[in-house]
Amino acid sequence: MDKNLLEKFHQLPSRLKNLVFSPEAVVVIEELEDEYDIELGEFIMKLIVKEIPIETIGSHIMADFGKPPHEAAQLAKGLIEKIFKPELNYLMQRAKKAQAIVRRPQPVQKAQFTTRRGKFPSPFSPNQNDVERLRQRSETALSWKRPAITPPSRAVNQPARPYAQPPAQPRVPQQQPSLHARIFQNDDEFIRNLIKQFYIPIENEDQLRRFSTVVQSRLKGIRDDEELLEKLETPWRIGGMDLSSQLARDIMEAIQTKVAQDKKNEFREIDMPQVTVNDLEIFAPQPKESLRPIQLWPHAPSPKPKNAIEYKAAPPEMAAYPPSAKTSMPGTAPTPQPTPTNELEDIANLREAPQPQPGAQTQPQQPAAAKNPVQFGWSPRQTRIKPWTPPPPQPISHPPAALPIEPTPTAHIQQPTERPQIVGAPAAPAPVKMPLKRPVIEPPLQTPTRLRVEMNRNRPQITDIKTPSRPTGPIEELQNFTAKDMRQLSPEPTQVMEILRSKLDLLEEESLEKKAAGIQSWKNSPLNQIYLSLGHESLEQGKPVELVMQERQQNQQPYLTPKEFYAIADFNRSLRF
Repeated sequence: MDKNLLEKFHQLPSRLKNLVFSPEAVVVIEELEDEYDIELGEFIMKLIVKEIPIETIGSHIMADFGKPPHEAAQLAKGLIEKIFKPELNYLMQRAKKAQAIVRRPQPVQKAQFTTRRGKFPSPFSPNQNDVERLRQRSETALSWKRPAITPPSRAVNQPARPYAQPPAQPRVPQQQPSLHARIFQNDDEFIRNLIKQFYIPIENEDQLRRFSTVVQSRLKGIRDDEELLEKLETPWRIGGMDLSSQLARDIMEAIQTKVAQDKKNEFREIDMPQVTVNDLEIFAPQPKESLRPIQLWPHAPSPKPKNAIEYKAAPPEMAAYPPSAKTSMPGTAPTPQPTPTNELEDIANLREAPQPQPGAQTQPQQPAAAKNPVQFGWSPRQTRIKPWTPPPPQPISHPPAALPIEPTPTAHIQQPTERPQIVGAPAAPAPVKMPLKRPVIEPPLQTPTRLRVEMNRNRPQITDIKTPSRPTGPIEELQNFTAKDMRQLSPEPTQVMEILRSKLDLLEEESLEKKAAGIQSWKNSPLNQIYLSLGHESLEQGKPVELVMQERQQNQQPYLTPKEFYAIADFNRSLRF
């Protein structure tokens, strides 16, 4: 190790030497050396004598020990926190002075030239040719003149105006608006009106923010009227606005009116523009004859007007429509097309047609000449097709007796000479009656007899059985806490008291009122009542508490052990605030 480094280290005050050579520091240095596999003795001495600045400790660790950046950062952090932290201000003083010296501006010294020749010729003495060349260049540069800059043609006749810079205006410091000005700059107009109408005493930003939050929570439906009134009347230290009851009720009524108005505006009807007859032509009155129903299919016939001529449906041999160009060939007669008729009409026409007489010769009927209905003023829209209606239901009757069908006489078939005999239909067989069975009446089901057990009247009956209610929160748990619960939680009473203190701390985080209610519940608990009764009995009888506990234990009465008694006493003493 360097002797100068040792001399500097021995000149340090004793507090700095103990900082490195104390037993605790030696243990820490050995742990760091084992962890990073390096020797830190000389490095720490350089740090303590300020040869290595404390600010550059990380870079020196990387350069001296070849550690990566993350290991160097961890080692530097461990040295500073575990060893150099008590004297960190002393180690950083040098760096601050060095920064101040570097930042201080230094005067620039002017170079001094002399024509006196020294002992040794200067190696930078110029050559004579170079000096002549430089002189010619300088003369050429001085003889050159810059050409004059002429203004554009449009500004030749105009006098030149010097550029006038606007005078600098004094900067006025921006004033911070007052609290009431910031209140009335808020976007919520309703809250501004409330503050202005009821003269609500708002003096700082916290009061304004809290009042705005309370009003917005009621407008959005987060709180109801009772919660709003309670929040306005609650003291400020518990989270309320600390307003008087009358002022709070006035504010609540104003907010109720605002909520009702918002609901009314939410479901208001939209005013539709009134349409007049002149605006739309489709609402103009039209005659009944010109009104036609909408056709649901393209070839549906239109309704017949009153004055239209009614034509009957043509027979099958007549053409109902004029021949089309697709079906007619040149040089041939147009083929007649059948008129669309109803099925019932075809059946009626067949029935009305004359039947041929027996013995008469049937002649083929000649098709009648097709008449063109267009000549009589017919149009396709005037043809009416009767809709099909189902036939009415006929009553069901028994069929008559079957008769033999007489053959139809013809000219080629010889007629029989004997008269045919009428044969009646066979009679229907008589229904066979089945013998009726005698009904069997089943006997009713017998209910089992219930055995009656005579109870002893002298035996006491169990009455008033009620399950104990379970606690639902910290306050209820403290109120129902018993000695049995304490012994089930832990054999050490001090640990149980710590658990109870943590419950009170949780209540204190909510509010001081909750903590006060928790303390009162603990005072009314069965465990605390046993503690108080032991103390009163000891004072009244003049006996030690331990003796009273032993007597209660022997008489099988609620008791506490001395350890439990003194733990509860310490816990009650800590609850005074």
